[in-house]
Amino acid sequence: MYPPGRHHPTLPEDRFCTGQARPPGAQRPAGERGFTLVEAMVATLIFVMFTLGVYALVIQSYNMTARIRYRDDARAMLLTYVDQFERLQTTTQVGSTPYTRWLFNPASGPTGLGLRWGALCDEDAFNNPLPDPVPDHLDVTLGGAKAPIAAQVTREVHYVMPTGASSDVLSGTSMSAAGWLITGKFTISYVANGQPETASMTVVRSVP
Repeated sequence: MYPPGRHHPTLPEDRFCTGQARPPGAQRPAGERGFTLVEAMVATLIFVMFTLGVYALVIQSYNMTARIRYRDDARAMLLTYVDQFERLQTTTQVGSTPYTRWLFNPASGPTGLGLRWGALCDEDAFNNPLPDPVPDHLDVTLGGAKAPIAAQVTREVHYVMPTGASSDVLSGTSMSAAGWLITGKFTISYVANGQPETASMTVVRSVP
């Protein structure tokens, strides 16, 4: 209560809610906080653009990781054949007759002959004659079970001549003390994320 003769302090009209709605088209009083429709739309647009940018970066990172994984698998596949080419004997004995394993047979171009072991084994060319038609590549799978992709492996094998040139035959060439030199080029081709990829490894060794 206020003493007699004193008036209540004057309060702003907006201090208390009167329950009356602001008339249509009336401007917001100065100092009153809030967002207009345009401000909300601009904020939403910025948020959507930011989200799309982050999503694009995530997809790009995933694709790059997948391509690196496929390249590692392809390199491991080629190293397997390079190791066989360096380590295995070039011939196998069938009875009293030596036969050159298909892996080391010179070829005039890329071929899949000699890359498969088993039914088309080049370990025993006598009991496993050349298939007809001769395969021009070997189909393999990269990426494992979660994200497999098809790939093709080929080989090119040539003799290294004394002049430095390569040849598929040894006519007129005598063997040196170290034997003949033979070069093998192994190539794998595949498509990862819509981009064609190719990797090759070349190895040189003496025969027999």
